[in-house]
Amino acid sequence: MRSTVKNTRLDFEPLNISCSIECTTPFSPLVQVSNALLNEYEPDRSVSPCIIRPYVMVKDKDGIFPDGNANARLSSQTIKWLFNGVDIKDIPEFTGKYEIITADNELKGSLKIFRNTPVTETWIISFEAQFEDWRRPKIETVQSNRLSMSTTDLGEDLYRISVDAPHIVYNPVLDNLLLYDYMLANNLIPAGDRNAYKDDRSFEKSISIVLNSGSRNVTSLPAGTTLQLYEVGSPTAIIPGSDKNPEVISIEFPLINFDLRLISKKEYEVRIYRNAKQLAKAVFSIRREEEKIYECFP
Repeated sequence: MRSTVKNTRLDFEPLNISCSIECTTPFSPLVQVSNALLNEYEPDRSVSPCIIRPYVMVKDKDGIFPDGNANARLSSQTIKWLFNGVDIKDIPEFTGKYEIITADNELKGSLKIFRNTPVTETWIISFEAQFEDWRRPKIETVQSNRLSMSTTDLGEDLYRISVDAPHIVYNPVLDNLLLYDYMLANNLIPAGDRNAYKDDRSFEKSISIVLNSGSRNVTSLPAGTTLQLYEVGSPTAIIPGSDKNPEVISIEFPLINFDLRLISKKEYEVRIYRNAKQLAKAVFSIRREEEKIYECFP
C-alpha cells in the first residue's frame, strides 16, 4: 500500500527594503572649504577622512528573514559607490584615496574618502549593492538616495596685502648713510662699518610686505603665486634695476628694496597674482622732502 505524497509550496511576501546613505563625520563633511592662496583645505581629508555610511534596512512580513539592518548580508563583490554614475574604482583621481569597509557587520559597505575635492569638481554620490533573500530564493538589489560632494572657495575678499610704510618721506639732509658715503668717497673719514650708518632715514630703504589670508599671516609667497610691483596708472610691471625704474633695486617677498635718492615723487602698487588673476593689492607712496637752507649775511 502506498500513501499519496503531497508537495506544499510556501509563497513568501517580498521583503520591504530601504537603502539610504549619509555622511557620518560631522567634522569632515561632504562640503569642504578651499584656500587657493595657501593650497589648503578645511577640513583636510588626508588627515580626517570623510565617511559615508549606507543603511540597508529590511522588514519581513512573514517573520522569517531577520528584520533590521542588513548591511552584514551585502555581497562584497557587488558593492558599488557611484560618483557621477561611475564606479569609484574606475575614476583615476580617487585611486589609492578611498577605502570600502567589507567586514561583516552593520558598517559594511561604508566608504572612507581621503581625497580633497578641488573647487572645479562636483560629485553626485550614490550606492548600490546586492544580497540574497534565501527564503524565495532571490537576489535583491538595493539603490540609495544621492548626495552631493563639492568644495567652496574662500574668496578673494579674504586675501589682504599691506606694507609696513605706506607713506615714505625721504630727506637727504637727515641721511647719515648719504653723508658717510660722501665723506668716505672724498677721503674725509676712514672706512668704517657702513651698516652702522643705516637707519629709517637712509636712502637704502626696504619696504616689508604683509600678506594675510583671513586672520592668518602668510610668511612665504604661496606656490603658484607671483608678486609684482607697478607704478600707479601704469599697465606694465616694474623690472628691478631697469632704465625706466632704476630706483627699484630688488623685489623678493616679503621685501622691496629702493634707492630713495632716485625718486622725486611716485606712487606704487604691489599686487599678488595667481594664474593671471589678481588676489590682492596695496598702494604706497614715496616722495622727497628737502629742507630749505638759508644763507645768513653779516
